Amino acid sequence: PKDPKRVGWDGRYEELKRHKELHGTVRIPSKYKPNPSLGNWVHLQRQHYRKKLEGKYSSLTQTRIDKLNELGFVWIFST
Repeated sequence: PKDPKRVGWDGRYEELKRHKELHGTVRIPSKYKPNPSLGNWVHLQRQHYRKKLEGKYSSLTQTRIDKLNELGFVWIFST
């Protein structure tokens, strides 16, 4: 059985979509105080994307990359 506290990729993606609806952006830093779990997830997506670009194994599929791109996901975040 799945741990109810554990949110999968699709759940976090939906959180990101809601964030965009509320705030008009998906520019989220890795240390995002209002929602640390979402900030960490966004950070992991960026790490996996970097690995994929380097030709290393990544669980980030092209389908997921496309979905994030549709939201205007920021792959390289600098403050």
